[in-house]
Amino acid sequence: MPDDAIILDEYKSKILRETLELCMTTLPALMEATAALVTGGTDKRAFLQGQIRSLCEKVITACECCDPLVTSNDKRTLLWRQSIDKTRKAVDSLVQRLPQSTNSINRWASAADETNPAVSITTYLTLPSDVLWHIAWSVREHSNLQALCLVSRSWHAAAAPRLWSYIGLRSGKYSQVCFALFKLNLVLRGNPAIGAFIKEIEIRVGWEDEGEDDVDEYYREADFELDLTMGRLMHDVLLVRTLLALIPNVETLHIHIEPMQMYGGFAGGSLPSLRHLDLSSSPVSELNVVPVVACCPNLEELFLRDCTEITRTGFVSIVSHIPHLRAIGINGCELLNDDSIHRLVEACPKLESIALGYRQTLTDASIIHLTSGAPLLQALFLDGRDTIREDTLFDLIDKVGENLISLSLSYCVVTDRLVHAIADRCPKLQNFGLSGCKREVTDGSIRRLMDRCRRLRVLALDENDGISEELDEEIVERYGEDVPSITREFKYYRKWL
Repeated sequence: MPDDAIILDEYKSKILRETLELCMTTLPALMEATAALVTGGTDKRAFLQGQIRSLCEKVITACECCDPLVTSNDKRTLLWRQSIDKTRKAVDSLVQRLPQSTNSINRWASAADETNPAVSITTYLTLPSDVLWHIAWSVREHSNLQALCLVSRSWHAAAAPRLWSYIGLRSGKYSQVCFALFKLNLVLRGNPAIGAFIKEIEIRVGWEDEGEDDVDEYYREADFELDLTMGRLMHDVLLVRTLLALIPNVETLHIHIEPMQMYGGFAGGSLPSLRHLDLSSSPVSELNVVPVVACCPNLEELFLRDCTEITRTGFVSIVSHIPHLRAIGINGCELLNDDSIHRLVEACPKLESIALGYRQTLTDASIIHLTSGAPLLQALFLDGRDTIREDTLFDLIDKVGENLISLSLSYCVVTDRLVHAIADRCPKLQNFGLSGCKREVTDGSIRRLMDRCRRLRVLALDENDGISEELDEEIVERYGEDVPSITREFKYYRKWL
């Protein structure tokens, strides 16, 4: 049996075992909770009703995700399937009867409460809710946030949104990310209120800057998708599709995965609150990206750095779905050219920030398109384009310089003349990158920039032989030394802007 198939079977077994264990523990818990409804007070009944629904939703979700994986006819799998189906039928029956039985229990219990009213024996002295909120949002450690959630209902209401605001599913193995996604679906389906707290999700297979030895061969194989069964493909799509329905308020989504089948889960979905989408360094083509952006009608920021498989026609299709786009990072997208930039500014009239240039065959025409078609431009990252003439950049600064907040022209053709123009015409400039300009930029123009641009807070001037050591020390003293390189552009877009 191929290694891929072995790992696939291990993953399927893990999902089936998890589902079976959930089913086996759920039925006794449901029976106990249902029986307790009759004897509990009003508050306890409300709590138990929520617990019952939570357990039921978890079981139903687990069974739904498990269905596509149970395709073989071996004896063990069939036994698992029978146990899971039996539990699911019992849970479905309980869910259908619960509203009616709960209402009748409430009516009976309310009459009993009149003769034996519940007495509140504890009163909590709490801080105002806005003070609790500020305290909770100043806490960074998850363990501390979890502890706050257990103090009282007031503290839970303040700390839970902070605790669940970011979800990171990161692993070196694709199968582990899928299992984490499966578990997240169970948690959110059982506790729908949590899904409303989630603002940012990161799904990453592999780690940034990892070596080849650390890469999981399971998803590195070129024939990965050919070895997958249709049931597994449906399972992965279902994981994403289920998640989308549970996170209505998510604003930021990072997806960095090699296996492409997950992207099918976005087809027909809806993420109306999503504003920031990061697919950087993923081997995606327009076939993967279009379904994602199509379900994000209010998308404002798109990061496609080093997505080398996106074609020119595909890029046009992508940007046609995002008319509200304000920022885009496309450096490293090798197949894009000047016409791609032209189509971008035509489709996205609200464009404010763009990162481009790296490993792209762009000419002066791209800058001319930005000059004429992006009047709202506030941030431009044009690193490594020594083929673009300084006069073309001068025209851009003359036209949109008044609005520029962040500008990076590292390793471009820049002399003192352009730096003087930036100093005179960019009064709002806060972040400026100009590394690798050899001896063409000297102390005089940089000092003028520092004097005229009073809002400047980041100045990156590495590998500039024309800058004296004295000025280097002055820059470090004024702006600091330990600042992120502005040449990493869009990753820091929200910080820069």
